[in-house]
Amino acid sequence: MSIDSRLSSLLSGRRAMAAVLVVALVSQIAFFIVLSPEARTTQSPDYTSFYEPLARSLAAGQGYRSADGEVSTLYPPGFSIVLAAVFQLSAVTGIPEQAVMRLFIILGSVLGTLLVFLIARQALPLRGAAIAALLWSTYPFYVYISKQANSETPFAVLLFGALLLFLKDWRSGRPRMTAAAFAGLLLGFAALVRPLVLFLPGLLGLLLLWRPGPTGRRSRIAWMAVFTLCYGAVLAPWEIYVQQHTGQWIPVSTNGRHSMMDGMTFARIPQGSGQLLEVHPKVRALMNAVYDHHRELKTSGDIVRFFFQYAKQDPEAAARMLWLKITRVWYATNAQWYENWNIAVQIPYLLLVIAGFRLGWRDPENHHLFLMAAAVVAYFWVMAAVVLPILRYMVPGLALLMAPAAVTVDAAIRAIGGGKPGQRRLGS
Repeated sequence: MSIDSRLSSLLSGRRAMAAVLVVALVSQIAFFIVLSPEARTTQSPDYTSFYEPLARSLAAGQGYRSADGEVSTLYPPGFSIVLAAVFQLSAVTGIPEQAVMRLFIILGSVLGTLLVFLIARQALPLRGAAIAALLWSTYPFYVYISKQANSETPFAVLLFGALLLFLKDWRSGRPRMTAAAFAGLLLGFAALVRPLVLFLPGLLGLLLLWRPGPTGRRSRIAWMAVFTLCYGAVLAPWEIYVQQHTGQWIPVSTNGRHSMMDGMTFARIPQGSGQLLEVHPKVRALMNAVYDHHRELKTSGDIVRFFFQYAKQDPEAAARMLWLKITRVWYATNAQWYENWNIAVQIPYLLLVIAGFRLGWRDPENHHLFLMAAAVVAYFWVMAAVVLPILRYMVPGLALLMAPAAVTVDAAIRAIGGGKPGQRRLGS
């Protein structure tokens, strides 16, 4: 019996899922063990300055209010609500907060990996889906995010759950209104954790209409209507709450302008690395110009208009700035640490993904999954480049690229083990 046949015979649905869960759990625990005590503590300034204080305000029954008693709109309340539940659970059980937090992070990371397996399983054979999940559970940047309390952990679970429901109905051509409702609810809660997905329903709607499958137009429109209605129903209470207390309607949070300003000036001064980031002189001049006018640029629209006005005067500077932003998204960190190492880690994964798209596209079964993966990653790419171009904002979307990467790995296993590339459903 060939290596390929033995591997396939060992895999059943339950065994594959169990293997995925075990590897994900071991990966999380092993990573935590090797971390130094200092690295295990939460180092995110957003956590200490905003999320934790607001969560404690919620846990104390004082509402979503900052230290000065005002309703906070800089970040939406989703992650603080999750943290408040963790703090309350610690208070009720007597278990230390750090232990409850660590358990929450581990369980969230493992559940996220399981959802990646289920998403890949919608198109790939069982072994391919298992490989996709194993690639994700050991993906260094996903594992690293889980070292502390980050909003990406609950955000990824909510996002993956919504995408799984969408893909299943989109691919099968049998739209279920209950699935549309749950998908809308999950994505709505995801937007309350990280507003980056605010416009994602529009993209999913375009995919559903552009490549419809066997369902009728009315069924697709009904699915999107239910999905959008439930998505909006989750956001509505927060929007109404903010309007009643501030008199303003906001796009989930008011942090867009701050993030865009950071994304236009990130190379002006040394960050956590302590060294000034090397950029073209024209780019630095543009960043300095943005900063010099930051008091006048009070909204995201003001920043965009300023950029286009500058681009008319110096199109080369604008083009270089755009190129810098769209490339840094794939490897950069807020502190500008270890970025060359990040590039070295990313390249092998991206090569696997590119090869997987070429190999997997030959099979029509993969088209819906691959199209969704490409569209969602492109969406995250654009959104991250518009605001602060750092890899952390891209990581949740990159989970979908593990499916085409798994196609490449699976093909390599078949080649080594003597399997035939055309035998797609080995291990199904």
